[in-house]
Amino acid sequence: MAAVDFAQFESILKRLEAVAERLEGSPTGAPAGGAAAGGGDDLPPLVLAFDAYLQTKLAPAEAAAKDVGVEDVTEAMQSYVQGLRLLRELLLAAARCKKPQDSDWQVILKPVMELGSTVP
Repeated sequence: MAAVDFAQFESILKRLEAVAERLEGSPTGAPAGGAAAGGGDDLPPLVLAFDAYLQTKLAPAEAAAKDVGVEDVTEAMQSYVQGLRLLRELLLAAARCKKPQDSDWQVILKPVMELGSTVP
């Protein structure tokens, strides 16, 4: 029987754990400024303002959605939060990167489009 090589799985697991640590360490659940977000802790003012807005407005909205106790409302809020996280990443990328070519937008917006297709 051939031996199974778990090296690839261990590499993937380490990457997932690093992402989870960044998500858990951020007040909004969005990745904080780090290697995956473009490096450095110096976030653009637009992203800082967006993070501040999310901190003050998003937590009460999430709590209200949970208090309603309706599964559809909770699921809709989860999709909304995920959409805001994707928007934050887009704002961060836009502030730090050069303008994408028109052909790149399909790749950039693919996660947003996939999220939109899951919302009833």
